[in-house]
Amino acid sequence: MLEPRQKIMLTLGKAGCYFLSMVRIAESCLSNRRIDAVEKFLDCVQKGYCREDCFVENPAGVMNVLYGGRWEYHKEGPDYQPVNGEFEILRFERATPEMVYSHFVYRDRAGCIYDPLGDSKTVAGGRLISKRILKLVIGEG
Repeated sequence: MLEPRQKIMLTLGKAGCYFLSMVRIAESCLSNRRIDAVEKFLDCVQKGYCREDCFVENPAGVMNVLYGGRWEYHKEGPDYQPVNGEFEILRFERATPEMVYSHFVYRDRAGCIYDPLGDSKTVAGGRLISKRILKLVIGEG
């Protein structure tokens, strides 16, 4: 049976910012070669690394699916400074009277932000809450 691509793309668009930030890291490691995010997301769900609602259960496992090798992962506070070889995903929050929004973006080694949404209000008007740090320790794609 074929997967419901539109439904998956809607879910990735609404809640997949962390996963899509990891896709961008893998693409940068692959000389910016494009990765089929839907295909890789389905692989990650099948392996139990992501849930169908895009919650990432195993970031190191996701990176293995996206790029290969063995990855290390740790969560840090907003003041953490990544060391050589570490990739940094930033988590922002923006509070409104109705709810608290959160959004993940990738910051590369040059300090450039990759926002999977393109123009997140949460990043523009929110505050940095934490960082997800990933590092390739064995192998490569």
